[in-house]
Amino acid sequence: MKLRTLLSTLLILCSIALFAQISPEDNFRQGYYQWVQQHNKQAETYKNAKVHYLTSTYSKLDEDSVLIRSRMNSRLELDTQGRIILYQNLWRRGRISNEIRISYDDESRIKTIQYGTGKRKTLYEYEYFNDSLIAAIKGQTKHDAYFYKYNYNSKLELTEMSFHKNAKQVKRLEYSYYENGTKKETKVFDKRNKLKQTYSYACGIDESVKKKKNDTSYVCSNTTVLPDGSKQRVTENIDDKGRVSRSVFTYNEKTKYSMIERYNHKNQMEMSSENLRLGETYLNLYMVYRKGKLKRSYKTFTSIDKFKMESRITKYTDGTFRCFQYSYTYY
Repeated sequence: MKLRTLLSTLLILCSIALFAQISPEDNFRQGYYQWVQQHNKQAETYKNAKVHYLTSTYSKLDEDSVLIRSRMNSRLELDTQGRIILYQNLWRRGRISNEIRISYDDESRIKTIQYGTGKRKTLYEYEYFNDSLIAAIKGQTKHDAYFYKYNYNSKLELTEMSFHKNAKQVKRLEYSYYENGTKKETKVFDKRNKLKQTYSYACGIDESVKKKKNDTSYVCSNTTVLPDGSKQRVTENIDDKGRVSRSVFTYNEKTKYSMIERYNHKNQMEMSSENLRLGETYLNLYMVYRKGKLKRSYKTFTSIDKFKMESRITKYTDGTFRCFQYSYTYY
């Protein structure tokens, strides 16, 4: 099994956020948790390779590939089981700008995640239901206390999630499902338990529904298999004004090819990200559009040299290059 890079992990997370059948209100503060969980899927690979640290160095080069400046950018620490226990983002001269610390319980579940440093530090503690489902998250900063509560039905489907700040409810969500287990609706309530927004996951929406102006938004997602074996998920979001935006995610497990496209309500492309695997090198083409016209484009090459050195080079529109090199140290 090949070592997945931090870049690949972040890309997968972006794909999950864009194309899962969830509303923007569903996530609350699970971002750090999901990031760690996704990274730890490769724990066995890191464990077998006995990787202890993964350090990245950032360099800027001119259009002739002459070095302009270079500095250490980030550091990732793994335990002997291959699980991430510390991630640090670094400023110039190695000063820590931010960090994430993770601890685990005896069953290898995430116990705590501490985000930030100094006065901006937040500690999240996790409690579980039925071994693996999150039952509650307790968050604590210097001045505020946060509490996230999760309820499930007999089928272990999430039915309610609420967010509290300093013992006062801020927001509450209710979920309903079809008989086959797919999500039917998400209802969002404010601190006074007043219904503010409804997200419906019904597909086959006709034009009359799209033209309605109310407090209901629709999310429709369909997955098809293309002739080459790739899977393509198209997700439509219809807001409460009837405007339709669309995201398309294509992925081929065999070739490791993936493509993300996002379109606005005028069917104008906003962003595309294409990923190709060429042997031990990954190529990413990232393009940003404005009003359907290309504004910026980036090419990134990522190469892996048997757990010793990984390079990621991005060419910018001004002709300069940014290079990230990842080096490994071992137990």
